[in-house]
Amino acid sequence: MLGHLSRSESTLMDNTGARTDDEQTRDGSSPELAVSVQSVREEYAWIQQNLPGFEVLGQGLVLHDSLAFDVITVTCGDEVRRIYTEFGAAFRHCAERRFRPAVR
Repeated sequence: MLGHLSRSESTLMDNTGARTDDEQTRDGSSPELAVSVQSVREEYAWIQQNLPGFEVLGQGLVLHDSLAFDVITVTCGDEVRRIYTEFGAAFRHCAERRFRPAVR
């Protein structure tokens, strides 16, 4: 199933080791459930931790409801998933400016 993860696969820990409710639901299966990261390195670490055995096929920046998301396509056997990630506020600001139509 595209972009679907079980609750146990999507659970992350905060810096004290406790699970946070928001992180439990952020499985990357849609822009609304995008995984929050601070770097590309963090994206790939999240995939390794949460999707062991999956390989990255590609990635690209997409615009959804005026917000920019990185979409990473991964595969394992016959299964293909698209994982949506969002970067910190500074990256979002730059991406929003890049995608904003020029005013003439």
